[in-house]
Amino acid sequence: MSNSPPSVLPGDLLNSLAAIVGADHLHTDEESRTFFSTDVFCQADVLAAAVVTPGSVTELQAVMRLCFQHKTPTVVRGGGASYTNAYLPIRAGTLTLDMSRLTGIEINAEDMYVTVEPGVTWAQLYEALAPHGLRTPMWGPFSGLVATVGGGMSHQAVNYGSGLYGVSAESLLCMDVILASGEMLSTGS
Repeated sequence: MSNSPPSVLPGDLLNSLAAIVGADHLHTDEESRTFFSTDVFCQADVLAAAVVTPGSVTELQAVMRLCFQHKTPTVVRGGGASYTNAYLPIRAGTLTLDMSRLTGIEINAEDMYVTVEPGVTWAQLYEALAPHGLRTPMWGPFSGLVATVGGGMSHQAVNYGSGLYGVSAESLLCMDVILASGEMLSTGS
């Protein structure tokens, strides 16, 4: 259990974040901050100052622009099944970005590719593809089907299926990345 004092973000920043994502998707209570500052094996030495859950790419971009203006550090959390400390805050005043509402899936069955938002779990992707008679070569990373595609890709995760098809990133065609400034960088073809 962390003994660090609560990190407080400026009220104007919190009000602006709530205006972007809605008050129900901004968490500053200690229970939420503790939960989102813990991975499978450990709790961060410093709790997240707040947790924000954007519901669209536009909201995510606005949150990042705001954090950039306020010089607020951010960490990104996918499914929370990590055991690598990857999304745990290491500095006081860090905002955790919870991707759980970014779950859009677009399927192009003819050309056999999908476009997913970072909060899509491997289970959700599998279920969306099944009616088309399709599946990805990956069955999720070792942290399981509840892990997010975005989280797996961010770690070039070894997955169930990697023995035959390689790591998940080898199936990646392109990626849209939201930069700290809120701008979108699109990679690939």
